[in-house]
Amino acid sequence: SVWLRCSLAADWGKKGKVKTLVYKSIKSNLSRLFALQKGEIHGMNFPDPENLDEIRKDSRLRMKSRAGLNVGYLAMNCSRKPFDDVRVRRAVNYAINKKPLVNSVFEGTGIPATNAIPPGMAGYNEEVEDYEYDPRKAKQLLKEAGYPSGFDTELWYMSEPRPYMPNPKRIAEIMQADLRAVGIRAKLLTFEWGTYLEYTSEGRHPMCLLGWSADIPDADNFFNVLLKMDLETGETGNQNVAFYKNPELQKTLDEARRITDQRRRVEIYRNACQVVHDDAPWVPIAHTRYIIVLQKKVRGLNITMLTKIFFNLVELRK
Repeated sequence: SVWLRCSLAADWGKKGKVKTLVYKSIKSNLSRLFALQKGEIHGMNFPDPENLDEIRKDSRLRMKSRAGLNVGYLAMNCSRKPFDDVRVRRAVNYAINKKPLVNSVFEGTGIPATNAIPPGMAGYNEEVEDYEYDPRKAKQLLKEAGYPSGFDTELWYMSEPRPYMPNPKRIAEIMQADLRAVGIRAKLLTFEWGTYLEYTSEGRHPMCLLGWSADIPDADNFFNVLLKMDLETGETGNQNVAFYKNPELQKTLDEARRITDQRRRVEIYRNACQVVHDDAPWVPIAHTRYIIVLQKKVRGLNITMLTKIFFNLVELRK
């Protein structure tokens, strides 16, 4: 991830209050925090949840946060066996003990997800009932699908933290243990971030962790980006890494793109939340808050609804 070091502007009357912004790539969340505490940088993003108490107690630092329009999820590749069977996908949902996972890893910075879109977005369906943690039900579904002894597979996780997933490796490890308990033996794999995106877009994975932060505050930016069925397996650039296809659902999503009747659009997206839940191409994991940590001298930094950061009003106070 990247963050900044600011230099004071020589002329405060000019546009902007800093002369230069330096973005520095520091992949480790903890290394970024150390750099911030030593004064090497002025701010950082993606703090590890377990470090938040330490940050709060540091008189030199302050935090800013905002609820993010995002979702983190485990995608199952519906184009590959055994995940082409909805019973297997539902079994995975029943097998993962989501609430303790979110409490443990996100430590108050995230809430368990039940929909493909975040709460508060038009079309979010509060009536969707999440899959409860039920290993017995998971085993029964696996047996019905022809896997009474489970199966071997791979679970891919990102090599770098993202706003919707602060510790991908830890999440993968917890899921691996939950899956093992119902007979699904998942080998964990990771790749450099660019390679990871390339390989998952091409459908090389059986299961993978990913997520999305909205470009615009509209449900179309989730459904018709992450679950759109136009691209085929093996086509680079595909973001539907579940390779999920539901032609009837896609017809209604295409309709929602054409019409201006907001009531009808909300109806379509509420239905889409339920259909995706029932078809279970994902295990939705969490919606998170976007958190940045700053030296107290940094003032005027704003986080937008889309968790974009603007520096035009930033200043460094002595």
